[in-house]
Amino acid sequence: MGKSEDTASARPIRSWLRRNRFALLFSTAIGLVAAWLRFKALGFQSLWFDELLTLHYSSWRFSVWETVYYCAVQEHTPPLLYLIAKAWQSVSTPGEFSARIPFAVFGVSGVVAMFFLGREAFSRRVGVYAAILCAFLPFHIRYSQEARAYSLVFLFTVLSYTFLARLVRTGSRRDGWCFALSAAPMLYSHYFGLMVVASQLVFAGFLFTSRTSRPEPRTIENVVLAFFLAAILYSPWMPALVRIAEIDDFWIRRPRPDFFIDYFKQYMGKEPYLVVGYALLIASYLVGAGKAEARLRDHRLMLFSWVFVALAIPYVRSFVAQPSLISRYSIVIVPALILMASQGIAAMARPAFRRFVLVTLVVMSLVNLFFTDEGYYHRIAKEPYREIAQWVIKQDPEAKYPVFTDPAFAYYLEDVHHANFVIRPPVRYMEGARLCYRTIVSSERKGGWVLRGHFAMAPEAREYLDTRLRAVKDKRMRRTRSTLYVYDPTYEPDAKAIEPKTEEEQVPQGDIEDEGEPFRRSRP
Repeated sequence: MGKSEDTASARPIRSWLRRNRFALLFSTAIGLVAAWLRFKALGFQSLWFDELLTLHYSSWRFSVWETVYYCAVQEHTPPLLYLIAKAWQSVSTPGEFSARIPFAVFGVSGVVAMFFLGREAFSRRVGVYAAILCAFLPFHIRYSQEARAYSLVFLFTVLSYTFLARLVRTGSRRDGWCFALSAAPMLYSHYFGLMVVASQLVFAGFLFTSRTSRPEPRTIENVVLAFFLAAILYSPWMPALVRIAEIDDFWIRRPRPDFFIDYFKQYMGKEPYLVVGYALLIASYLVGAGKAEARLRDHRLMLFSWVFVALAIPYVRSFVAQPSLISRYSIVIVPALILMASQGIAAMARPAFRRFVLVTLVVMSLVNLFFTDEGYYHRIAKEPYREIAQWVIKQDPEAKYPVFTDPAFAYYLEDVHHANFVIRPPVRYMEGARLCYRTIVSSERKGGWVLRGHFAMAPEAREYLDTRLRAVKDKRMRRTRSTLYVYDPTYEPDAKAIEPKTEEEQVPQGDIEDEGEPFRRSRP
């Protein structure tokens, strides 16, 4: 009796495995490829300013509530990123590779999720193409190797749309629960998750008012309940959202008229052959979209509302209120563009030509990653905080002089290298420059390090120090700088010797995407 019951209980499992054998095998294979591309050289780049803020405010120095308070009041971002980083730091070791592991895992998961979204919205073939294109997409690889929320919000964006498409098809309340439980962490990952939910509401609204494909009343009821549940789960963060909406001063600039063209180039790897290839595929999809069957036309509407609404809201807000649109924030629309390109490939009549186009895009992406412009994996494109910290420690191994810098450098000087430096307030404006001068003059060693990174020193503060203290050591590397100032009563600076202030040193650095020519080092 017991044996027959065990056999009966095993049959549904075996049946499920047979039905989903291809999905399991393909997900495993594409996941391994995506993991190789996202874990390769994961620790090569130094952690840059935003990543270091993530690690600093999610470190042991702050309680959970202090971290959440920082997200709401200072960083103006949802807290899920910091809470994940906090949990990970409690069990991991310091370092670039270790710090980025969770976000690389989210990136790999996002690639696998693209298969299920493509399969649910269009067909298994489209799902396969979408996962392959996403696995090799340079933009997605880059932000899967960053300890920020971009791979996280990408993953939950894809999952929420997968369950929404399934909910519209099945009308199942269980799918509604799954949608809400994926939309909520999307909202807690990044504020552009709100743009995604807005696009999903627009999509659902069009379906509800459609005469040809209007869902059954039970489906409409479950969709409404799913959105309501997601709103309830997000409601504890609404006061912080209201506070952030009142911000009237931010570093992001207004987007140019050609912003989407510029963003599209960044999404697809910036290389002309990749940009043109993806643009032709998306154009092919748009041309043929009107000839599709009713179900696919509904999902065409899903993709159109996804891209348009998620870009239009922050674009309009950038002109009527506060600018808030940059390419890495809009990573939430990249899955829709990948699906359009994948459907463009799937619509090709000849299988041999479909395979040729897919292989060509994959090869071109690999060329972009490994060879073009010295290759992504061998080019330093982030602010080298690590290298500057190592240089300071080498110059001052006994920590004779205090360090004036922001919390970002504290990660490398204290957490990684365990140096006994005194981390003081950063020197950005005159108040910090005066404090630095008084501290150096009154100290026994009559000296101190001034480390500058993402934010430059104001010209008047720089001149204040240069005319009163002697700079005896100085190191500059790609928007970071370290200077050892000492007090010398006999020092009389020559007016011509005071270095003129460049435009880069006069203003905060802002978005790292417009960096110009990057610093390079030899390949490892």
